[in-house]
Amino acid sequence: MSTRPTAPAPEPLSDAQIVEAVHQRQQQRPEGLRKGVLVLLGFVLFAVVGLIPFSLDYFCLLAVAVIVHDLGHLLAMKRSGCADSGLFVLRFFNRWVNDMPSAKDPAVCLRLALAGPLVGTLGIYLAMCLAPWIGYAGALWFVWASCLFNLYNVLPVKPLDGGRVLQYTLVGRHPLLDLSGKYLVVAALLYASVASGYWFIALIGFFLFLSSVFTQPVVNISHRLRGEPGFGEGELTAEKVARIRKEIRTLSPALEKGRNAGDQAGTIIKVWEGAKQRYAPAGLSAAALAIYLLLIGLLGHAYYRIILGG
Repeated sequence: MSTRPTAPAPEPLSDAQIVEAVHQRQQQRPEGLRKGVLVLLGFVLFAVVGLIPFSLDYFCLLAVAVIVHDLGHLLAMKRSGCADSGLFVLRFFNRWVNDMPSAKDPAVCLRLALAGPLVGTLGIYLAMCLAPWIGYAGALWFVWASCLFNLYNVLPVKPLDGGRVLQYTLVGRHPLLDLSGKYLVVAALLYASVASGYWFIALIGFFLFLSSVFTQPVVNISHRLRGEPGFGEGELTAEKVARIRKEIRTLSPALEKGRNAGDQAGTIIKVWEGAKQRYAPAGLSAAALAIYLLLIGLLGHAYYRIILGG
């Protein structure tokens, strides 16, 4: 009885090959478009399910809502010294597509992340107050568009603003607490889907659940390496790459098995970014989380009272 020949198993990639792939991946900066793509996918989803009407007037108001939101980020960047000079509209599109600059100070990162939803929420309530003078129809459409955009942005998913807030608070320091919080949000989205009758909210919760499951091994490895004195300081050297690969093989070999150099390099960079992560102090973390939850409550209140007529 003849047996079919099997292909030889691929040779494991050496540390030198992975280091070279890591350097190439760092120069390419592949994460630059993530937020823009994620927001565009959200718009497409909302349009497909009929939550966003195909109307020029509505899309103009949606663009205004996005600009108001991003104005908060821009003001925070200027205050923190992260923004350069130039025409606001051009910088708006550049920042939106290429994502906000990263900062080493967790307090600055929290300020940048919270500023957009904060200004967006203030814009919503300002439009509600000015409705008698600017027209109820226009104010209602703006509140609708702004509520959708800002509620979507406070989801606890990186690189959205909600994910950034949780990333730099003490919640992100404890993987189990971080995972529990995400599952709690998934449960809240499922409840909101049933209560509102919008099935796409459950779909967002499902994707958030999958994201949590697939990213948790990287979070666990980063947390383990973060506890090693001096590991997250300086540059990502060949020795640190080898150390990360060792942890991956020990804790989650599936992250490396059968993957090419580029994919493994991407995983190593994510582990490294998590390992060198720094967090805001307890008091600042508590204040940021309180503001984050308050913004969610205010956005939910505006959507329920004005849009759903509650």
